[in-house]
Amino acid sequence: MSIIKDIIKDLYYGKIRPWETAVISDSDNYNLSKQSSELTDKLTHILDNNGKDILDKLILARTNLTELSALENFSIGFKLGIQLMTAAHETKSKNFSLEN
Repeated sequence: MSIIKDIIKDLYYGKIRPWETAVISDSDNYNLSKQSSELTDKLTHILDNNGKDILDKLILARTNLTELSALENFSIGFKLGIQLMTAAHETKSKNFSLEN
């Protein structure tokens, strides 16, 4: 079976789940997440209850914004992938085949 068919099959059966990809401990993402968590803890200790409520709302708003942005970026990337596959299929290149 071709690599493309394997990927499509894995997507169909849910074997590929990019949202479950673990963050590597030495990555920039991990370091920024750790820093954000530490700063949030520090703020939580010095804020009064009203300040903590505002901080919670800010964190929720930023989380929702990040989630929407990630979804939009995924959608854009997926559409680009479809365009690339369509263009490759239309060229009927000898080096690129969807056949077995």
